[in-house]
Amino acid sequence: MRSVGGVERVSAAGPDTGRRTFYHDNVMWMVWERPARDSDIEQSTHLVFESEECVRRVRNFPENWRELEPNELYELSWRI
Repeated sequence: MRSVGGVERVSAAGPDTGRRTFYHDNVMWMVWERPARDSDIEQSTHLVFESEECVRRVRNFPENWRELEPNELYELSWRI
């Protein structure tokens, strides 16, 4: 749980998600794999990248994403 602007914020990543934390340009990012939900248009697992300012989802990612360097993860977060 984090405090953002005086409001407690809980990350969508639950326990045992294989979540990684990394820093890019002094910004902390969390990344984890999330299976598709029934309501998702594309029924594929995706990576969620979360910082205090934004959240990104990446559907096409390498299996070894956990082994990538912070700069590589950040570049991956911009993948369409």
